[in-house]
Amino acid sequence: ALLSLAHRAPSSSCTAAARTALRCYGNNAPAKKEPWRQRPMPVTVCRATRGEKAASYAKQAQSFDRPKRQIEREDVDFIFSRSGGPGGQNVNKVETRVTARFDVESAHFLPDWVKQKLQKQQANRLIGKSVIQISVQEQRTQIDNIRIAVKKLQEMIEKASYIPPPPDKEKFKKMKRVMRNADKKRVEDKRRKSQMRRLKEELR
Repeated sequence: ALLSLAHRAPSSSCTAAARTALRCYGNNAPAKKEPWRQRPMPVTVCRATRGEKAASYAKQAQSFDRPKRQIEREDVDFIFSRSGGPGGQNVNKVETRVTARFDVESAHFLPDWVKQKLQKQQANRLIGKSVIQISVQEQRTQIDNIRIAVKKLQEMIEKASYIPPPPDKEKFKKMKRVMRNADKKRVEDKRRKSQMRRLKEELR
């Protein structure tokens, strides 16, 4: 009846009748949520585990370029000075201490990814932008210390250019099994917490 009166009344009275009708039947009308009350749905982000990252890198690294050759004496600049180490009568008299400087960027026999990794691993030995410097005074002669310095630089290059082998099928199956068990445990813990929360609400 109030709605019919609202249609018959003039514009001013129609508005009053409509307001009265809304007061009477407003409880049955669906309530609209304000935009700021509507929360977005949570997004689940699946992150790769450490084993998955290592396996993915090992698989991808099989196509990387290797160093074309080993480091040679001509690739290194040497500076000689007097050594305070073992030398017998020649100590503090002969320049047996060797300071080796290797410019990584100018080493054309190294791929770019090895250069970047080598500079990152030996960041505390860098002088300038890309020069690795090491000092050797372990032996009594320059030749022996030069040989040791070149050997140390080669070990650094081998460490930076190491490519891990791809995981075999058994190891890959084990990784999948561990991930599956971890997911089951996570779901079970979530369900248990939800039950405890529900029980606490019922006891209130």
